[in-house]
Amino acid sequence: STSVEISVYRLAAKVILSKITTNFTAPVYAAKTFRVDSIYLSNIAKKSSFFGTYTPTQWGKGYELAADAPMKVVSNKKYEVAHTFYTYPNGTATPTRLVIKATLGDTPYYYPIDLGEIKSNMVYTVTNVEITRPGSDSEDNPIVSSNIPFTITVGAWDDTENKIQEVI
Repeated sequence: STSVEISVYRLAAKVILSKITTNFTAPVYAAKTFRVDSIYLSNIAKKSSFFGTYTPTQWGKGYELAADAPMKVVSNKKYEVAHTFYTYPNGTATPTRLVIKATLGDTPYYYPIDLGEIKSNMVYTVTNVEITRPGSDSEDNPIVSSNIPFTITVGAWDDTENKIQEVI
């Protein structure tokens, strides 16, 4: 008959990509079709620990989301379909990356974005990804933010929609 408050913390972290825009500065690239093929996380820790610290030693690729419709062509220079990913913490020198695989004209490119240290129970929101030139030929070669500007906002995971209000 007594109310109690139970704090819930997640082992995982949430990564959200909210928007991609294209703004090719070279006319040769601006004239080509830009198509988002897939979006995924790479260098994700395959294991984690509930208690204490754990240093990942095994890495993998996260679930690959095809764009909202496979081979989604970016129109009006915007791709505004939010995608959410979940991953274990990673505080090592092997950075977890958000990878946008796209095709510019007929050539596939990767736009890997290093997310920095990933902590449990946090949300990493990647916004303002602006594609201004061709990307990398590999998901292992990160794009520097001065070439492909983006913003990463880190905040606490406060998912009020999923909190249980009453326990019977």
